[in-house]
Amino acid sequence: MADSVKLRGWKFDNPNTYGEVWVDGTHIATFDDATNGLTLNTNGLAITAGGITITAGAMTVSASGVATTGASTLAKVTYSDRLIHANAITSAMTGTATLDEEDCGKIMTSAVDSQVVTLPATVIGLNYTIMNVTDGLKMTIQPNTADQIYMPDILTDSDNGIVNTAATSKDGDLIKLVADGSVGWYVTELHGIWAAESG
Repeated sequence: MADSVKLRGWKFDNPNTYGEVWVDGTHIATFDDATNGLTLNTNGLAITAGGITITAGAMTVSASGVATTGASTLAKVTYSDRLIHANAITSAMTGTATLDEEDCGKIMTSAVDSQVVTLPATVIGLNYTIMNVTDGLKMTIQPNTADQIYMPDILTDSDNGIVNTAATSKDGDLIKLVADGSVGWYVTELHGIWAAESG
């Protein structure tokens, strides 16, 4: 950097259009007057107290980086859509779907109304992840006729399943089940509103 001066870990160019932070010979960060930006070159950003307040823009995180628009205070990070790992194996279901051993480990998804998902007879260790990927659609998880489904505060009858009703269902509603090889299926993770099937 032309005409730079090192001062207590700082470097400034001439005529001071940006400054650099250096620690033990390593360039840590740059403050750029031309873009009014801060670039962190190593170690990322750690905030131990106080959070982040943005007075002139909202924080948007995308594949291309972080951008700001509007005005906001960032208290926590939330997301409104489903979150699926980029490398997850997914399989789309339509109409009535009967799961088998080859569906273990996949995320079984549905974007159709009145989706019925039938579980196989319980075999210890079988497990499934089932996700509704459209708002306002009904999904029913149906056990084998000899099995039951155990979920928080609900024990289904052997002939009934559990339902993600259309009135309350959201994109990303999800259920994970594991078989015990005896009485049926246990819910190990639940997102959204699910209820015992009537009848």
